[in-house]
Amino acid sequence: MSTFVKKYPAISMFVLAELIGGALIAPIAAGMVPADSMFFLLAAFSASLAGIILTAIVSGKAGLRKLFRRLLIWRVGIGWWVIALFAVAFIYLGGMFLVSFYEGLVLDLSHVGPIYMIIPLLLFATLTHGGLGEELGWRGFLLPRLQSRYSALVSSIIIGIAWGLWHLPLFLIEGIPFYYELGQAYGVIPAVLGIAFFLTVPWSILLTWMHNNTQGSLLLVCVFHGAEAWKEYFLNPNILAASEIGFAAILTVTAIIVVLISGPKNLSRMHERIMIHDA
Repeated sequence: MSTFVKKYPAISMFVLAELIGGALIAPIAAGMVPADSMFFLLAAFSASLAGIILTAIVSGKAGLRKLFRRLLIWRVGIGWWVIALFAVAFIYLGGMFLVSFYEGLVLDLSHVGPIYMIIPLLLFATLTHGGLGEELGWRGFLLPRLQSRYSALVSSIIIGIAWGLWHLPLFLIEGIPFYYELGQAYGVIPAVLGIAFFLTVPWSILLTWMHNNTQGSLLLVCVFHGAEAWKEYFLNPNILAASEIGFAAILTVTAIIVVLISGPKNLSRMHERIMIHDA
């Protein structure tokens, strides 16, 4: 088992995360429990659970200590904290503006609540599905191991595709906002591939960029990922699907700019990519 995981970390990560998540989502898909049950929230932790298990298999207790220690790296410069907390807000607003402009409308934010409402949303997303639920797996276990073999860009693309495919069960459950409707409108396979190439791949590039420029800080990566809560804060249910498409478009452009500026090898001009070589 250890030898296989070391040789094929991406396959191991994807399969285990999918098995854990699929087992928890199966009762929802079967109609045994509602989509808003604890099963769905627990399934959101499947990637991190897979990362912890696989780290224990290949690196033991020492590897787990190093993994969790990366959650304590916070002295990375105020600029990276600002990006982690607020960049997604501007990307999502850009997407909403793009949609409004395309439809010949004025961007309407009258539905947005007081700014303090973002605080609990950010905390919840960082501590659950957007941060701790996934990042001990994708960026904690998998990214440094892929970067020991490939460039930061190639590693990000591999993770982005696996990460996108990991969302497959969401397209099969009626009542899951956006994903189910997208699958019904375009077909499950085209929808999953669209999410992978135009959402999780560019998002993966930006998360790798954050990771490699902050000493491999999983704390900053969790906060950055959790900042997707801005989407919920700005959410306009009437243009939910269109806003997600606009977000994906701006996110993709942002990722391309980051690659051009930072370089594909390390996604950083100042630091080498973070690597883990399993013996």
